[in-house]
Amino acid sequence: MLCPSAATALAQLAAEGVAVWLSDTPGAPVAAVTLRQLVTGAPDAFQGLVSAAVSVAEVRSVCDALLPAHLSRDGRAGLVSAALDPDAALTVARPNLLVRIVPDTEGLAAIAEALGRGLRVDAAPVTTPETYGRVLEACFAGLEQALARGLPLPAGTAVTSVPVGAIDAVVNARLDGRQAGGSRVQASLALARVLFRMREERLDDGWWRVLRAGGAQPPRLLWTTSTPRHLTALVGWNTAHTVPAALAERRLCVGGLRGDTLLNEHVRGHSELAALRRQGIRLEQLHLGPGFRDPTLTGVPGG
Repeated sequence: MLCPSAATALAQLAAEGVAVWLSDTPGAPVAAVTLRQLVTGAPDAFQGLVSAAVSVAEVRSVCDALLPAHLSRDGRAGLVSAALDPDAALTVARPNLLVRIVPDTEGLAAIAEALGRGLRVDAAPVTTPETYGRVLEACFAGLEQALARGLPLPAGTAVTSVPVGAIDAVVNARLDGRQAGGSRVQASLALARVLFRMREERLDDGWWRVLRAGGAQPPRLLWTTSTPRHLTALVGWNTAHTVPAALAERRLCVGGLRGDTLLNEHVRGHSELAALRRQGIRLEQLHLGPGFRDPTLTGVPGG
């Protein structure tokens, strides 16, 4: 069950168009019984889970735990992101499953193919505007394939995961080393502003209106490895933050929400990224740990 302060925090975020997803800790996945308790206690609170489950049986169990929320919310909640092969995802055979795919060269093709087969996808991780542009292209191509095949375009079809907490941790460590100071969410907020604009521009495309008429829902930006600072700093329509299940149950709180921080802030975002580059910090060169380095770009590693 959620404590009152956590329920209030979730309601505040939802009013701004921001969803909250739960996240597993690698090696310590959230038990299905815990998921059921959370869903039962707050059926409208959590829209998804980034799961550490890797086997078909484990993923199916997690999907089943969130399936009631998925069915009761017209497919817009109860979603589960899992790192499965698309063929294995078809074996899971659950409508609330998103296939988590690394968007490298092969992964971009896999994203388009999975969407074209009627699957949902989570492109993860994305750490630069260049990669996000490629992900959007792959998503649109896959949705076009599904539409041409007469397949349904379900809600919550495409999610892009951006490890904002990991990005800021590395950038802030480098800035602190130079005594540069500044905001603790400077890099992620700048990136989020640029990505948000890229998505909005793509949704203004005439072809999107065709896909939308076919049932497609706008792609969601999912901020992962979030900290409490990110919950208030990155606020925008059709975005989501991930939080560990234990935090969501006991200590989730949001204070000082200032409304939307991303809409029409792209010029500022580009300027802030340029300022970071002048200090020698390039997002495509950051080492964020295993599985986090941007998979489609190369460059001299950042120290």
